[in-house]
Amino acid sequence: MARWLKRDSSLGFAVQSDYTTVQTSGFNYLLAGDDVSVDVARDLQQTQLLEGSWGASSAPAVGSKHGGKIKFKIPLRSCKVAYDPTSDLISANLPPEFSLLAIALGSGSANALFNHLYGAGDVDTFSPTVIGTNTGSYTTGQFFCAASDTAGTNLVTGWIKSQSGASLTLFEATATPASDPTNVYPTSTACLTSTQPSPLTIHYVGSNAALGYVLVGCVCESASLTLGARQVPVLELSYSFTSHTRSATVGGLQIPAGYERVQPSIGVKGARLTLGGVATDGVGDLKLTYTATHSYIDSHNALQGVAECIVTSKTVKISCTVPIDSTDTLTNGSSPYETKLEQGTTVNGLCLTTGTQPGKILSIFCPAVRVSAQPKLVDKGGFLCEQLEFEAAAYAADGTSPTTVDAAPADSVFRIALA
Repeated sequence: MARWLKRDSSLGFAVQSDYTTVQTSGFNYLLAGDDVSVDVARDLQQTQLLEGSWGASSAPAVGSKHGGKIKFKIPLRSCKVAYDPTSDLISANLPPEFSLLAIALGSGSANALFNHLYGAGDVDTFSPTVIGTNTGSYTTGQFFCAASDTAGTNLVTGWIKSQSGASLTLFEATATPASDPTNVYPTSTACLTSTQPSPLTIHYVGSNAALGYVLVGCVCESASLTLGARQVPVLELSYSFTSHTRSATVGGLQIPAGYERVQPSIGVKGARLTLGGVATDGVGDLKLTYTATHSYIDSHNALQGVAECIVTSKTVKISCTVPIDSTDTLTNGSSPYETKLEQGTTVNGLCLTTGTQPGKILSIFCPAVRVSAQPKLVDKGGFLCEQLEFEAAAYAADGTSPTTVDAAPADSVFRIALA
C-alpha cells in the first residue's frame, strides 16, 4: 500500500485532438510547485423522496463531471541546460510551460511559437533603434536578440516594430553596448490572438502506478505572471476541464527535463523595465494577468454533456504600484495617472526584459496599455504609492492590418519571448 504524498507528485500535459478525446501519450512534465490545487466537479440534483423512514435523506441524482478546475505555479525557466544557441534549434529546447502559455494565448493561427534562427555575423549596422542586417529574414512583431558571443558580450534586445528591406526598427531604443553586436541569436515569441486554445489532457500522478488522476478537456481560464523586482518571475495557470478519472495505471513519478531558470529581475542580471518607452524606477508589485472567458456547447452525445469549450473573450490586465513624488505633474488636481484615466490616454509600451546571455533571456511586452481603474493610495514600506491598474489597449503601429494578426505577432496586444 502506498499513500499519495503531495510533495511526491508529478504534473504533465498533452494536447488533445478535440475537446472530449482523451490523450494517452506524448506527455510533457512540468517543474510545478507542490501547491497544485485540483477541484473535481459533479452535477448533483438534490431530491427529497418518500423514503418511508423518519429523518432519512434521499440519494441525489448524479450527473456530469464537467466543470472541474486545476491550478498550479511554475518559476519560469528558459532554454535547456547545455543548449547551444549557435547550433541548436530553440524550438527543441524550450520549457514545456512556454508551450502552455502559447496554447493559452492562442498564439498564431495554430497555438504556434514564432522562432528565429541563429545568424552569425548578421548584424551589419547598429543604432539603439535601427539595426541593419545582412539577410532581412525577420518577422515583424518578433523579439530580437543580438550579441558578440554566447556570453552576452554587447547584448542588445528589443521588439521589432517595422522592417524596411534588411533594416529593422525596434519599438524602443535599446541600451547602447560598449561595441556593436555582431551575431543574431535565436528567439521564440508567443502572442495573444483570437485563435482558440487547444484542449489538453493533464496527468496529476503520485509515486505509485495506482495513484493518478486524468483530467480531460483542460482549457486555460487565467495565466498570471508575478514580476516583482528582485524576484524570479513566477507563472500561475488555472484551467477548467470537462471530465476526470481516477486511474490505477497512469501513476508514477516523472523527472522533468532540466532547463535554466529565468534570472531574477535585477540590474546585474540585465533586468530593464520600461513604461511609455522610458526606463522607469519605483514600479513595485508588478503583476500581469491574462483572463479568458469560457462558453460551452452542450451536447447529449458528448463525454460529459459538453461538446466544446469556446473562449469568447481574452483580456490582459497589469497591476503595480508607483511612488507619489513631489515632482509629479498635476492637472486640475489630478495625479498623472488619474489624468490618463480621465482622458483615456494610452501609455505606449510596458516592457520587462531580464537576462544577460542568449539561452537565459525573458521578455514580456504590451505595446499599448491604458489606465483602467481609479488609482488608490497604498502604504508600501512606510511611504505612499498609487496602486495602478492597466489593461492592454488596441495597437496597430507595426504596419500590419489587425485582420492578419493571427498569423504573426505583429500588432498583437501582448507578447512574451525567450532568447
